[in-house]
This record gives sequence, structure tokens and C-alpha cells, in this order.
Amino acid sequence: MLLIITGLLVVAKAEDMLEEAEPLEEPPTVPYDAEDEDEMPEDRPGEQVLNSVKWSAPNLSDEEQHSTRLPTSLKCDGCTAIAYQIGLIVSSYHKHKYDKKGKMAPESEVIELFEKICSKPTFDNYGLKTYNGENRLSGPGTDAVDEPGMMQGGGRWPYRLFSMCGEIVGELDEYELYQYITENGIEDLKSYLCDNTEITELNSCAGVPNTRTGKVEL
Repeated sequence: MLLIITGLLVVAKAEDMLEEAEPLEEPPTVPYDAEDEDEMPEDRPGEQVLNSVKWSAPNLSDEEQHSTRLPTSLKCDGCTAIAYQIGLIVSSYHKHKYDKKGKMAPESEVIELFEKICSKPTFDNYGLKTYNGENRLSGPGTDAVDEPGMMQGGGRWPYRLFSMCGEIVGELDEYELYQYITENGIEDLKSYLCDNTEITELNSCAGVPNTRTGKVEL
């Protein structure tokens, strides 16, 4: 009889503890990097379901997967992203530090600024997304940024972009580019950097249709 009573007390105590315990939090959802296929469930590889809509990770070509440079088909998107970042950072820098004083930044400071722009952290939020049936670069300033879908980011993409950024800036004088932005604004910066048919490194978007106006907006 004593054993039975003791057992009932243990069960009652366990039930009280379970009622008082806080509910377990659901584990956080970890974004899927399409380059790491081992992290995807085996029964649904490369797919993500959100709000009953299924999106698939982009199917990468050999060039998109292995090239150290930005693939040719994505160079216009890449140049658009670079023009956006250059315009955003340079105009903001000049506005907050020199515009109110009616001055221009010294050349050494401008060179250092462009070195920071053309670096990996600037392009960490870019990646590949399937947009209108084709692989497009997605991130701030691009056509695909606001489109729903599964983006494959990280990996080689930031390195490819900051490498291309260095090539574009290398074709120009940093201080002249700084002067262009301060004098003309950023409305036509994409055309200036990406539609210049006279310089190979600056014609990434020449003849490429764009779904947007091409304006760089803050």
C-alpha cells in the first residue's frame, strides 16, 4: 500500500512540473545556402515552402558555380548593383561631411573611400535568384531585389562583385568619379558606369533590356 501511495505522489508531482514548465520555443529557421546541398532535406532538395508557395533554389550553370569572375550573363546586374552602392555611399559621404561646408573631399580621402566601397562587406547582401524564368543577381538596387523567391547568397558572389567593382573604378579616376557624382547627382550614374560603349569595362549593360528605369534611388 505504501509503494502505491508513493508512486501516485511521484506521478502527481511530475504532472505538476509539466504544467508549470514553459513551452519549448521552435528552433529558428536557418536560411539555406544553395551551395551547401548537404543542409537540404533529402526528400525535397533545393526547395523552400513559405505561405503555401514553393520556390526552388536557382539551378547554377558551371560558370555560375565555379567561375572566379561574375558570369557574362550577370554582368549588367552586377554593374547595376555596383553603381547603386557607389552612388549611395559617395553621395551620402559628401552630403554629411563636405556639402554643408561648400568643400570637396581631399583626393587621398576619396581614394580610401572607394577602396572601402569595392570590398566584400559592401556586397554581402547579394546573391542569385530565379526571376522571370532566368537567373538574376538580387540585392539592393537590382531588378530582382523585391521579387519573391529563394536567393542563393554568400559563397563567391560578394567576391565576384567587389572584384568587378575594382575593375570599373580602375578604368576611371576616383576623384573624377567623385566630382561627377557631386556635380550631376546619381540619377544617370548607372548609364555612366554601365552603358559606356567606348570603354569595355563600362559597357556591361549596353544593349541589355532593363525592366527598371536604370535610375539609382536612395
